[in-house]
Amino acid sequence: MKKILLLAAVAFGAISASAQAIEQPKFFDNWSIGVDGGVTTPMKGQAFFGSMRGVWGLHIQKQVTPAFAVGVEGRLTVNTSKWEMINTPSKTAFDDQYIGAYGAVNLFNLFGGYNGELRPFDIEAVAGAGWLHNYVNASAGKDMNDFGTKAGLNFNFNVNDNVTVSVKPSVIWNMTGNTIALTNAGYDIHKAAFNLEAGLTYRLGGYKFDIVNPYNQAEIDALN
Repeated sequence: MKKILLLAAVAFGAISASAQAIEQPKFFDNWSIGVDGGVTTPMKGQAFFGSMRGVWGLHIQKQVTPAFAVGVEGRLTVNTSKWEMINTPSKTAFDDQYIGAYGAVNLFNLFGGYNGELRPFDIEAVAGAGWLHNYVNASAGKDMNDFGTKAGLNFNFNVNDNVTVSVKPSVIWNMTGNTIALTNAGYDIHKAAFNLEAGLTYRLGGYKFDIVNPYNQAEIDALN
């Protein structure tokens, strides 16, 4: 009899573990806002370190599941017009902008599973697309608009459920301002910029993905 009860308890535990699910958060849960700052430099055609300029940004993100998030971001760079227009650089200090949407995949939660709480450290793969705009003064010509894409990684140090500090290497490509022949859009390393930024993110209301055990009353009755 004791063996039967022990086997029943083990079976019940296995059923409970396999039946674990993440409680669906509310729409206004798991939103965050953050600021970013760092440097940007051309990938090709200019001195890598000598051409570095400052970059500043803002992002708003919604964590949809523990493994996937979506967001929007905006960034401004300082004096990057000198990369292209050495003789007539823009008179505007912030002379280049990128505004776009992105998706982020938490690699630890995707491949390692979610254990019910925020890890002290995790890595996100990020990809997005958006609007590139160059501010040009009147003597140099008209402002320029292009389509841009972005790919990068976020190395996240989660201080607590509300605060995360990140290191963010990424590359942004100018897809339509390139020199690739016979196409209107393409990846050209000469029209790409490498970015290294640090980010500070604050989660509004904390991190809410609770694991629950949806018990089946029929199974409980059978075990009893």
